[in-house]
Amino acid sequence: MKNEIRVVRFLDPSNQVSRRDFVQCSIENVSLDSSFDPDLHQKYPQNQRVWDAFTKDVDLRDTTLEQATLDKTTYLGLSQERDRSGTFRHTWGDFEALSYTWGEGGERTKIIVNESYREVSANIEKALRALRDLKETGLGMCYWIDSLCIDQENETERNKQVKRMNYIYGRARAVIVWLGQEEEMDMVAAKTMRHLCRNPYVENPLRLPADLLLNGWPALYAFMQKPYWSRSWIIQELAMNHNSTLILCGKLKFTRRMIRLGVIYLQECLQASEDLRTYRLINLTCNPNVEGSLDRLLNIVRQADATDKKDKVYGILGLLDPAIFKGITADYALRERDVYTKLMISIVTTKKRLEQIVFGGIPAVESWPSWVPDWRLPFERNHVRYLRSRRASGNEPAKFEIVEKKKNISLLVEGSNSTNLGSSSTKPELSEPTYFQKFQKFREYNEKFRIGGQSLRDFFPQSCEKSIGFGKITQCLRLAMLSLNQRALITTRTGYLGLAPNNVRSGDIVAILLGCNFPMILRPCTKDLYHVVGECYVHGLMDGEILRQKDEGIVLERNFVLS
Repeated sequence: MKNEIRVVRFLDPSNQVSRRDFVQCSIENVSLDSSFDPDLHQKYPQNQRVWDAFTKDVDLRDTTLEQATLDKTTYLGLSQERDRSGTFRHTWGDFEALSYTWGEGGERTKIIVNESYREVSANIEKALRALRDLKETGLGMCYWIDSLCIDQENETERNKQVKRMNYIYGRARAVIVWLGQEEEMDMVAAKTMRHLCRNPYVENPLRLPADLLLNGWPALYAFMQKPYWSRSWIIQELAMNHNSTLILCGKLKFTRRMIRLGVIYLQECLQASEDLRTYRLINLTCNPNVEGSLDRLLNIVRQADATDKKDKVYGILGLLDPAIFKGITADYALRERDVYTKLMISIVTTKKRLEQIVFGGIPAVESWPSWVPDWRLPFERNHVRYLRSRRASGNEPAKFEIVEKKKNISLLVEGSNSTNLGSSSTKPELSEPTYFQKFQKFREYNEKFRIGGQSLRDFFPQSCEKSIGFGKITQCLRLAMLSLNQRALITTRTGYLGLAPNNVRSGDIVAILLGCNFPMILRPCTKDLYHVVGECYVHGLMDGEILRQKDEGIVLERNFVLS
C-alpha cells in the first residue's frame, strides 16, 4: 500500500468495559490514499470548515460544550444515526490523532492488542479508555497514537516517521488531547471557562459569579500548569490541525476557545506582561511565512520539556519553512549538539540572516559552537524582540561560509569591528519582588559607573518639578527592568554607551555583522577565532551608521570566524 500508516481500532466499542477489564484493540495498516478525493480540499479550503458533515458535527459539539452547564449531559462527537459513508473519507474508515504526555517511568499496565497482551504506561491506558467512550469510536473511528503506531524499537522507522508527523496530524479528522485524569480543581476551571465563553469580555475578576470569584483564577492557573502544556511534541500536534481539537481531562471536555479565553482571563488576573505559554500554543499556526513566526516557535521550543532533547528539533519539523525543513534529516543516533547545529545551519542558509545567533553564547559545554543556540537552556533576555526592528547593518544580507574542521563546525561571517569594550557595570542579582526595588538596587550597585565623565548617580535628580502618576512610573520601571534584565551597562573605547549581556568582560569587541539587525559582542578566543557572547544595544550604532563609517574609511570590513 502507498501512503501507509498504522491505526488503532477498538474491538466492539459498544460493549461496556469495567475498570477491571483489559482495553482491547487492534493495530491495522491502512492507506491514506484509499478512496480519498484529492480535489476535496481545493473545493472547500479548511478555513471555511464547511466541506462535509463532520465539521458541522464539530461545530455543534464545540458550541454545546462551551454553552452547556455541567449538570446537563453534553453532546460529543458524531451523530449515532448518521451513515458512516457520509462521514468517513476512506474505505477503511477514518482516523483522529491523539496528543498526550508520554512521561518516563511511572506506573505500567497491560492492554490487549491483536489478541496479545502488551505493556503500556498507565497514562496511555487511561487515554485509550477515554477514546473508547467517544461517540465517533462507536461509528468505527480509528486513532493514530505514536507510541502504538510507530515501532519505538526500530530506529530507522522512528527516523522516517518523525518527518511525517506534521502530515499525519494535518490529515487527521481531529486532534484529541489527553491531559490526564481529572484533579481536584479541574471542575472549577471548567465552570470558569464555560462562564467566560458565555461572557467573553469579562476582564475584571470581580465580575465572576460568586461561586467562582474566590477559586476561579487559581483553578485556571493549576489547569494551565498541567505537564501536558510543557511537552515539546504538542507544539506541532496542536498547530497542524485546526479542523477540530477536543481536549479531555478525565471526563471533562474542553474546546480550543475555552482554553484561549481562560488564558486571556488568567493573564488579566496575574497582570502578566507576556502571553502565557498555553495561549501561544493554542494560537500557534503552521504558517511559516508569517513574520516573526520562527522566533515565536523557537521560543516556545526552548521553554518546552522533552525526554529526548533532540525532539526539541524533530518535534517542530513540520512547522518550519519547507526550505529549512528540507535541510534536516531526523536521525536519533546523532548527538544533541549535531542536531541543533544542523538546524542552525539550515536556518542561516535559508534565511540569509544571522539574528538567531543571539540565542547562542558562551557554551556550558566546551565543544558546543557558541553561534548555535542551546535550546535546552533558558533564555531570559526577553528584550531581544524589541531589537528586531533595528538595522545595525542596514538591509545587507548575511555573507557567510560554513567551515568544518576536525569535527568542529565554525561560521565565517563578514562584518565590521566597530569598537572595543571599555568598561562594564556591576551585575547585581535583581531578585527583589517589585520593579522599583529592582531598579533601585541596580542604581545603588552602579552609582559610580562613569559615563561621559560623570557618574551614573549624577543622571538622577533628587526631586522632580511636578508629580508623575504612579501608573506611569510603574510602566516606565517595568520597561527599564525588561531592558536591564541579565544585562550590564557598557562604554566603549571610542565613547559609545550601551547595554550588553552581563557576562561581558574587558577585551570583548563590538561587531556589526552583515545580516544581523543589532550589534554583537564577540570574544577573541584564539587566533582569528571568536566566541559569541550575545547581542548589545549601542547608542549611535543601531540604524546603519556603520555603513556611513565604512564609506568614510573610519572602519573596515573584515571576517570573523565564530566557533
